[in-house]
Amino acid sequence: MSSKNTDPKGGDANKLFFTTSDLMNTMNDVLKKLESPEDNLSPRFELQKRLPNGTTVKADERDIEVANMESKFKQAALEVEGLPPSKKVEWARKQRQEGNKLYASKKYSQAMDVYLTCLVAKSDDLDFIDQVFLPVMNNLAQCTLHLGFYKKTQVFCTMALDEKMIFLLERPEAVSKLYFRRAKAYRLAGKYTQAHQDLMQSKQLLAETSQESQAIEKELKMVEYSNREAKKNKKRQEQAMKEIFDIQSQPLVMNKKHFAAQSDTEQNPSERKMSLYNKHRRSYSALRAKEKPVIDAQSSEMELSYWEYYLAVIGSIAERLLILLGDEESIAKEEDHLKKAK
Repeated sequence: MSSKNTDPKGGDANKLFFTTSDLMNTMNDVLKKLESPEDNLSPRFELQKRLPNGTTVKADERDIEVANMESKFKQAALEVEGLPPSKKVEWARKQRQEGNKLYASKKYSQAMDVYLTCLVAKSDDLDFIDQVFLPVMNNLAQCTLHLGFYKKTQVFCTMALDEKMIFLLERPEAVSKLYFRRAKAYRLAGKYTQAHQDLMQSKQLLAETSQESQAIEKELKMVEYSNREAKKNKKRQEQAMKEIFDIQSQPLVMNKKHFAAQSDTEQNPSERKMSLYNKHRRSYSALRAKEKPVIDAQSSEMELSYWEYYLAVIGSIAERLLILLGDEESIAKEEDHLKKAK
């Protein structure tokens, strides 16, 4: 490409494109050399995004990526403008080789950008479909799998499979890879039915003894295993939710003697009701001899709301604390209660 070896920054000579970010950095670097160290005014330029109301804000990382990609597409379009179909295929093939180098270095995002620019030269020429379009779409699908962009993997594979001309080529292995990679993306996205269907399509295009066919069998087992585990997890979640709703639908039933005293539970620990504290609390004043209050045997059970239960428990605790602290009014109330009980 003409952008090679013409980087205005004089930096990376093998740079394929000169992006918007490169332009901003170049201008800021030039101005930084012109200013004195005391000025400390850099950076001078930054990318701004215009809002619908006409105002501008500083571009975020996503906005910068979009601007850079647009500049790459424009430069690619200028490169192939006016070229005959055969030259376009040659240019796109060279671009794909550059993308392959980035892919081999595990620079998957940068490789994707280069692969996408290959599609600028797209035509209905069968040579382009065979030598550029089909391998590029497979490469894009593989990059997105590495990056975890499973939705994009599905989109790229579907775009390629919707191109009917690929089925005119005698390239069953390449078409099989599209089905296989889309199936893997479906599995990783939890779409096991679609994954199984694509794997069967992929398998039909290959010989049973091929190495790719063995990989498909392995992926089929992973789909079946993941599907079983998903069903088990779903049952566990449904059971857990059922238990939660069953508990919430049951009314809170408490006995009135829970608020009068806890002496019954002292005599019969096995019948002890749920209390606010794990440890057993004494039911008498620290200022009086230990006396066991008599509980009305005919006290009836009542249903309480959570709020009523909360208020009753708080009131009972507060009264006990006053007794323990020696509050005279609370002690007198307890004595009156004991006298009535006798």
